[in-house]
Amino acid sequence: MSKNNSGFSREGRFAKRKRSKIIATILASAAALLIIVYIILFTAGGGVAPDETQDSETQSESAEQNDSSGDSEEPTEELEVREIEEENEDSDEENSENDSSEEDEKEESEESENESSEENEDEESEEEESEEESSEEEESSEDEENDDRQVEESSEENVDRVITGDWSPVQTEQDISGEHRTTYDPNSQDWQEILQAASKATGVDVGAMTVWRIENAGNGQVHAAISDGGQGKVQRVLIDWEDGEGYQPLQVEELNNNPY
Repeated sequence: MSKNNSGFSREGRFAKRKRSKIIATILASAAALLIIVYIILFTAGGGVAPDETQDSETQSESAEQNDSSGDSEEPTEELEVREIEEENEDSDEENSENDSSEEDEKEESEESENESSEENEDEESEEEESEEESSEEEESSEDEENDDRQVEESSEENVDRVITGDWSPVQTEQDISGEHRTTYDPNSQDWQEILQAASKATGVDVGAMTVWRIENAGNGQVHAAISDGGQGKVQRVLIDWEDGEGYQPLQVEELNNNPY
């Protein structure tokens, strides 16, 4: 009876050891399998642990979202840049149009000034021609009057020759209504018109004339003693006032000596 129990006890312990070995083998195999799986996952994940892989995936997703957000922002920025460029182009076009308009206005103004200048030149040319014609007519008239002159030797003392002619009056700028009274003031209109009458008779220009004396000759007449720039003979011109017209030279006396 004790032998049987002893045998059963041995067999039980042997069986228990066997089960323990089996369990240990299974656990070791499971642990090895887990290690292999972990190694495979680690290798497949590029050498990153699962948590790190998850973090990497999270970061990748975040980066993709940022890229997507950046991509969505880029078109907006491009639109703003395009709008600014278009505004600048419009502004450049407006400036170009304004510059072109200013140039056109400047050209029109220059053309207008040139036309005005040409018109003024034409008017001045016409005036000069008119003055030349008038001067030629006057000279022609004076030549005709001089052709009608008569020169006579004089027997009077200190008078060499007496020249008479049919000279026309100098048209006066004074009031011709009423009786005329001669004013012997060098600044008066009478004085200037008397010199013009003397110039008409002698041919000496008023500007080149030396005036020795202008005096009353009686009967409303005037004597004007002049010479050509202080040189040459003194010429005494008898001048009369013609009512409604002006001073008219009547005769010229060429003096031998200057008594003034």
